[in-house]
Amino acid sequence: MVERISGTMSRLEQAHHALVTRLAALRVPRIVGEPDGADIRTLADHMIEVADGVDAYMEAIGRELAANAPCSVDDALFSRPLFAAIDGNALFEAHRIADRLDADRDDLAPPARTRAGWR
Repeated sequence: MVERISGTMSRLEQAHHALVTRLAALRVPRIVGEPDGADIRTLADHMIEVADGVDAYMEAIGRELAANAPCSVDDALFSRPLFAAIDGNALFEAHRIADRLDADRDDLAPPARTRAGWR
């Protein structure tokens, strides 16, 4: 049973509209020049922003499923599923790369005494 609220949009349609609006409003990261760790961490943050939007919609789908299922639904399966998928995987990899870029940059930097003008 699809529950209609707010005119002709169902709760699921409203959640879908909120997802599309939220994703369209996101600022897409852009790396200009040689990337550094901060650039890559910005990509990781963007992944989380996307996951948060999709996860809110997935939770709405889970509620719709529960409202229409002839048996119980494990709503935990609809709680932040995309974040759970990227946490420790794609996010870990992004942070690993960011740390590597930072370490490589530190290795190439002149010694502190040279930078400070000491002899």
